[in-house]
Amino acid sequence: MHGHAKSPSSSTLSSQPDLVLYLNEEDPEYTYGGSSPETCVSAVYEFIPEEDVCFPNVQQQDDTSFDSKALDEYLATGRHQIHRRKTSSRRKSIVMQEQPYNINSQITYFSPEMGSIKASSLSGLASPKHSLSDLLSLNMYWIDFLNPSHNDLKWVGKIFHIHPLTIEDIQGAENREKCESFRNYYFVSIQTFNPDEDSGNHSSYVDNSLSIYNIVMRNCVLSFHYLPIHHPEKVLTRYEQLKEYLVLTPDWINYALMDSIVDDFIPLEENLELEADSIDELVFILKESEQADMLRRIGNARKALSGLLRILKPKADVVKAVIKRIDALKTDERHEIGLYLGDIQDHILTMVQSAAHFEKILSRAHSNYLAQISIEITQTSNEMNDVVAKLTVIASVLVPMNIITGLWGMNVRVPGQDELNLYWFFGIVGFMVVMFTLSVLYCVRKKII
Repeated sequence: MHGHAKSPSSSTLSSQPDLVLYLNEEDPEYTYGGSSPETCVSAVYEFIPEEDVCFPNVQQQDDTSFDSKALDEYLATGRHQIHRRKTSSRRKSIVMQEQPYNINSQITYFSPEMGSIKASSLSGLASPKHSLSDLLSLNMYWIDFLNPSHNDLKWVGKIFHIHPLTIEDIQGAENREKCESFRNYYFVSIQTFNPDEDSGNHSSYVDNSLSIYNIVMRNCVLSFHYLPIHHPEKVLTRYEQLKEYLVLTPDWINYALMDSIVDDFIPLEENLELEADSIDELVFILKESEQADMLRRIGNARKALSGLLRILKPKADVVKAVIKRIDALKTDERHEIGLYLGDIQDHILTMVQSAAHFEKILSRAHSNYLAQISIEITQTSNEMNDVVAKLTVIASVLVPMNIITGLWGMNVRVPGQDELNLYWFFGIVGFMVVMFTLSVLYCVRKKII
């Protein structure tokens, strides 16, 4: 990794304005600005950082947030490099390969003055009327990167003075939600999902969540994501509706993206609430033949709730961190954005509490369902035991009759054998019937059967 001497505005890696390190191991032109590495490193420890770590008071010659020299170098050499995702990337390639979308990079540029511009690379944003330097010199703009390649991220890091740790998080598709502050920007990583309206399984798309990475600078926002999402379009639509009385700022775009992401969880939570209530009611009223899929429904609902809580809970800490960074700047516009972010935080906490309540409902329904199944099994077992007991009593009553019939069924003389009438026969049969009747009445009286 090489260093490059820049003006104080380009310092991102350390507290020393004259030292900037980038993720560029191939460009030999980047040196230590004529100074030895030991001199630069020693100067780092002697430098006292500014109080404002988000947007420090950095002196710049042209008052821009990008490196014009790196931009010229990109336009001369970097734009001719291939802008495609490498197959050896550390990103979640398995999830990405299952999605039917173009793997080529797509970049969307937006500013109040220029509107929306789409291109496959940064150099493609330029037009005969406006150069790329003119677009990046505007007071406010937003660049959204869809599936950025390693080459895209390398040049973005150079042009906009992005810290190598931030580039590494974006390249590796870091799924941990967080908010980090650097000298000239703050970095927000937040998870979302793509809702599938045709799918009835709510946990299918919560499990396959994806991250959005926002780099919020003084006059621009850079957002990165590796799958197509609808949030940028929602933010632009919202701005078109509010532009008459809204001052567009990077903090507002970051807030609008986070608000759009959180809003997507509301329909999911409402559906899970209906599912939890229906399961709680159906557990006790379903017939035995209709309870075959109940356990699966409970399992799917609890899995969806678990995924919802997994994605929702870290967002409260991220929003809190963003509010802390914004409040530290002590400006009226940022204070208003802090109020909006507080509203998002309230929504997140409310949904987390509701989801925890739904989880308790499903847990209780699960326990009740298993208890009901256990009761039904016990009842069936008791019924079988009663039938076996009755059959045992009847068999015990018939045993003496079998003895009598078996005794006189042998080749011996039978009482009344020489008689020509059937008195003896009916007498023996009558005796067995009377004995059977008396035995049954006795068992019934004793409640044996």
